[in-house]
Amino acid sequence: MDSTQVCETTVGIIGSKGRMGAWLLRHLAQKGIYVKGKDKCATDELADFAGSCDVIILAVPVTSFDEVTRVIGTKLTQNSLLIDIASLKEGPVEQMLKNTGCEVIGAHPMFGPSAQSFKNQICYICPARTDSWLPRIEGFLTKLGARICIMSPQDHDRLMATVQTLRHIIMTSMGLALKQANFSIHTDSDITGEWFNNLARMLIHQFDQPSELYADLALNNKHAIDILQQFRSLNNEVIEAISTGNKPALVGLMEMVRAYTRSG
Repeated sequence: MDSTQVCETTVGIIGSKGRMGAWLLRHLAQKGIYVKGKDKCATDELADFAGSCDVIILAVPVTSFDEVTRVIGTKLTQNSLLIDIASLKEGPVEQMLKNTGCEVIGAHPMFGPSAQSFKNQICYICPARTDSWLPRIEGFLTKLGARICIMSPQDHDRLMATVQTLRHIIMTSMGLALKQANFSIHTDSDITGEWFNNLARMLIHQFDQPSELYADLALNNKHAIDILQQFRSLNNEVIEAISTGNKPALVGLMEMVRAYTRSG
């Protein structure tokens, strides 16, 4: 998919009517790539669609990966590429490798469909079974100005348990607490000061995305429960210090965070 191969490559997107699938279809077409899309359809139609493409991009929910890759797997040649854009990588990559014999790359664009382009956006790349396609994908994304991070599927999902699922759950709990306190996020935020107002905007922005997406990420990332249990335990320590009036304990916990934020 470098500049000399764009016109020779047929890219198919399965899930092209989803938010990110539609975004990719539009942006790849704007770059001169011959790209076509397929959404929900009959099994035979989906298999034939996959067989007509050099590259297949999966833009489907994590829960659909096994079924979709089984359907299209035998239609993909060894020289073709199957790449996905799911927010988790271990399960999807394992299923792609199991159900296909083509080259396989796990990818995760760390941005949503509101992004204007790939420029300055983080794109995780998890090479799985690849020879000729990896340098082409890297070169293409680099040309578009993306920031590429290459890592294993396992390291990716450990990172996402922290930077995605932990954030999602913290913001969910915060939203539930604000609702319970009868706090109006659209009117009361104006009188809370800049810091809290920023949190409120983050909360609103997060829930622009479907809740089912966040639930799937939490339930299907096997590393998520570890970081969430740590968070619960530490949060309970903070609550215990406040409920018992233990100022030294509370200050000690806060100082641990203070030292962490100032560490190199």
